[in-house]
Order: sequence, then structure tokens, then C-alpha cells
Amino acid sequence: MANKYYKKEDDISNEEKKYREASELVASVECVLRFEWRVKSLEDAAKIFRSIGEYKDAKEQAELCEKKAKEALFKGYDEVYQRALLKQEKAENKSDYLDAVSDFKRVLKSERYETDAKEHISVCRKAILRIETKAAWKKRGIAFCVLCILLILFYKSPAYSFVRGYMLQVQGKYHTALKRYQNAAGFPLTDRQCQKCYLEIGKKTLAKGKKKKALRELRKAGAEKEAQELVAGLEKEFLKEAETGQILRFGMLRWKVLKKEAGSVFLICQKKGTKHLYYKKENAGFYQSHIRKWLNGSYKKARFSSYERALMAETGSGVSNDGQKKIRTYQVSLLSEEEYLMYKNLLQPVKHPFWLKDERRAGNMIRCVQADGETGEADGAEKVCFVRPVICVKTE
Repeated sequence: MANKYYKKEDDISNEEKKYREASELVASVECVLRFEWRVKSLEDAAKIFRSIGEYKDAKEQAELCEKKAKEALFKGYDEVYQRALLKQEKAENKSDYLDAVSDFKRVLKSERYETDAKEHISVCRKAILRIETKAAWKKRGIAFCVLCILLILFYKSPAYSFVRGYMLQVQGKYHTALKRYQNAAGFPLTDRQCQKCYLEIGKKTLAKGKKKKALRELRKAGAEKEAQELVAGLEKEFLKEAETGQILRFGMLRWKVLKKEAGSVFLICQKKGTKHLYYKKENAGFYQSHIRKWLNGSYKKARFSSYERALMAETGSGVSNDGQKKIRTYQVSLLSEEEYLMYKNLLQPVKHPFWLKDERRAGNMIRCVQADGETGEADGAEKVCFVRPVICVKTE
């Protein structure tokens, strides 16, 4: 059975609804922390009570709310101001002063505290400025110290020598730049920049007509393509002017001139080279031998630039055994026994045995030059003889 005293929501009058709403606002004030919000709630409640006129005790409640709002406002300004003073007094860092400024700003609307609050805000801001200035100088000091340390480390490091060398190189002071680059050994790109310096020095020297000195400088330029081209051209000129028996450098090695013909020179490596196998599996003649493939493969590529290889003429040919039976030529070879006997006087003293170019024959024995300068035989499958390659260079 329904409660006879119960009233549905629709049965409540508009005045009652507002009365209850205002009463709830007053009751909620105790839970509000900021005095501004308490004052606002009380003022809103008073307005609602005023809007319903003489309903119940609305008039008395409105007056009471207005009175409480004034008291809360006065008390709130006083509490916040005193708290702000305390924060200012105990402030040690920027955050403390900012907190105090925030509270002083809250009381600026109060005629009682407005003037004092502005003065305290000014004092706090000056204190903040001092703290910020001090912090800024501290950071600058730290940054300056770090910069000094970095500069000292940079000055002592290869990077400094590299930068100084590069600046001198740009100015065209290549000899001085090379001295700087020497102190930057191991630093990335140092070798490349040194090569560029040697290239420019060589070009300047060549322009003065000092070909031998220019050749020495250009050889130091290493992998620079322009330098390799100039080196090959100068080597070609010197070989063209060379005499039989003369020793000259071509590529990375020194060679002795065995014969000069119109448009070419025949050379043999001056040093004994290294001991090397003649063949690995069986004696199939020089063209099929391991030593011929090595001389015309990794040996040639490592010791001559592409421009020098272009000057080298074919010294022999052979038939491939890859099924195509094509005649293929090669540039690096060995002396045949007949050629050795022809140039024997130019090759004395021998001192170390070296292989001769031999054709296919039964057994493992290969013709060679013995330590006493006479020809003989040695086992081609053993590293018993040295390698003294021969090449033919075109001079026209």
C-alpha cells in the first residue's frame, strides 16, 4: 500500500524544488576547500532563496547565506594572505616563490590586501629572477667547462689535426697539410685526403717539368684515378727512353729491361719474388698451370693499376680446356729456357732458383734456373723455386 505522505516528484511545486536546491548548496559548502568556491556556493544559494520570495523561511535563509558568504570571503582572504606570507618567508627555490605568488594573486580583489599583495608579488618575482639568473649562469658555467674540456680533447685528438690539415689543403698548402694529416693517422678519410694532396703536389711538380720527382709524388696518391693515369703515362715515357739492362719501376715492382723493340720493351722482375707452385694436380704445360693463372689473376691486379695493365702487351697464348677450345692470351709470363740463355748475361748473378716457362711433358719435373745460374729441373708440385715474371710494355 502506497505511503499516503509520499509525494511524487511531479507533485512538488517549483518553489519547493528551488528551496531544496538552495538547501543542498548550503549543505555542500562544508566540503569545499577553496574559499572562493564556498563564497560562490553561498551566493548562488542566496540568489535561489531570493527568487522564491516569501516561501517558507527563504528570506531568512537568503540573508543567512549572504552573511556567511561575507564572513567566508573575509576569513578566506585573511587565511590565504597569511599562508602566502609564510610561503614567501620559507621559500628556497623558484617553485616555492611561484606558489606564494599564486596565493598573493588570490587576494588581489580584496581592498584590504590588494596593495600589500602587489608589493609581495613584486618581491617574489625579483627573487625568482635572481634564482633564474643564478641557475642560468650556473648552466653557462657548466656548459663553458664542458666546452673547454671538449676543445682540449679535440685539440689533442686526431680530429683536430685532420680539420687543420683539411683547411690547409683547401688553401693549397699541401705540404703543410700533409704534416697535419700525419698527426691524424687512423682518423677516417685521412689517407684519402693525403692521396689528394700528393696528387696536387705531383701535378704542380709535373707542370714545372720535373718528371721524376712528379712520378714519386704521384705514386703516393695511391688509388686516385687521375694519379694512376699520370703515373702510367710517365712510366711509359721513362721506359721508352730506357736502355737495355737499366732498372726501372713499373707498377709496384722494379724491373730490368731485357730487350727494346720499336714500340715496346721486354722486362723481367728484378726481385726474386716468392716461392710458388708451378702446378697443383698435374703437369699440363704453362698455359694450364697454376702459376700462369695466378700471375695473370690476383698477382697482376694487385701490382698494376688499370692504366698500367692497359699498357701491357700479350706475352703468349694458349688453348682453353673449358670445352670451347678458344685461344686465349695472357700478359704476365715467365722466361722460356731459350730466352733465359739469350739474356743470361743480363741476369747474373742469379743467387736464387726460379721457374722457367715449360711445355707439357711426362712426369713432375719443370725446367728452372738453378742457384748457380745454370738451367735444370725441379718438381713443379713443390715450392722449391721462386717466381720472376716477365712482361712486355707498349711504349707507342
